[in-house]
Amino acid sequence: MRASSSPASTRTAPSSRPDPASRRRFHALAGTAIAASAAVALENARLTDRVTVRQALIDATRDIAATVPSGGDAAELLPVITSRACSLVDADTAFLALPERPELPAADVVVAAASGADSERIVHIPLSIHGTSIGDAYRDDVPKRFDRFDTRNAVLVDHTGPALVLPLRA
Repeated sequence: MRASSSPASTRTAPSSRPDPASRRRFHALAGTAIAASAAVALENARLTDRVTVRQALIDATRDIAATVPSGGDAAELLPVITSRACSLVDADTAFLALPERPELPAADVVVAAASGADSERIVHIPLSIHGTSIGDAYRDDVPKRFDRFDTRNAVLVDHTGPALVLPLRA
């Protein structure tokens, strides 16, 4: 018998290094899975926020509606409205101003109710609507948002941060 100089079969030892293409596919799949998980978590957070805001609005509406049928007058109702508005938007201060003389279209307004910081000081204080952000919203009957609150009404000089001015009409 004679031994052959060439092997009958070639056998290689398994490599300890994974195939670079396999490694790239694994990392791509892992990255995709992490991104998908993050997207789901963000969407869940948005939905939770939406539900929380909606529940707060329902609670505020319920509190205000509970005051109205009980024969509550404006002196009871307006502070409930400003208190709920202040908490709903996490504001430092919320106030509700009514026309001083409703029969006049250009009458100044008076703070009828306020909640939050400095609320005791501004209640019953007249506010000018001439050339002010409050006046613009009131006259145009359009909500307005400001990065810095208008300080032309001297009583509001301490309230210079962002503001949302909403005209409420009957």
